[in-house]
Amino acid sequence: MFGQIENHHTKNHRITPKSASVKYTGEIWTKNNGILMEILHLASASTLITPFLEETKTATLLNYEPTLSPRDPNFDSWYKDYQAKMSKTQRAPGGSEPGE
Repeated sequence: MFGQIENHHTKNHRITPKSASVKYTGEIWTKNNGILMEILHLASASTLITPFLEETKTATLLNYEPTLSPRDPNFDSWYKDYQAKMSKTQRAPGGSEPGE
């Protein structure tokens, strides 16, 4: 789900609690600050974002693949591309699968 926030899709790697509440579609996915803080804490613990800086009240999104909602009409096409990309990155060292 974290891959669906607008910041990630627009390559804006500076994230604030307010910006984290906006999906890539422009919709606000939550107004519940408690839920939002839990998601951001989980993202930080999972190294999806850096810890927030007190001075700027921002964190940095780390590089990973943006995702789409399964309800998005473009999901099937995106998911096929995603699966193909993941199968290429999971190959054995040297770029080929055993037996190829």
